[in-house]
Amino acid sequence: MQLFAWLKVTRQASWKHLLDVRQNYPSADGGVKGAYTVFNIKGNSYRLITLIHYPTQTVAILHVFTHAEYSQWS
Repeated sequence: MQLFAWLKVTRQASWKHLLDVRQNYPSADGGVKGAYTVFNIKGNSYRLITLIHYPTQTVAILHVFTHAEYSQWS
């Protein structure tokens, strides 16, 4: 359910940069591995790895990891 809530907020958002993202998601990490934005989902149980293209307002979901899986990926 938390992933659907994230999706709803993201679809309605008009983010121009990471500071805008952090107004909705203060713990979002930008620039991970160069260009990814990482969101904590369900109280840090999951990590949502995205690629955000701000000029076109496009957000691509690349991975959904458990906390343990993310630790191995990062």
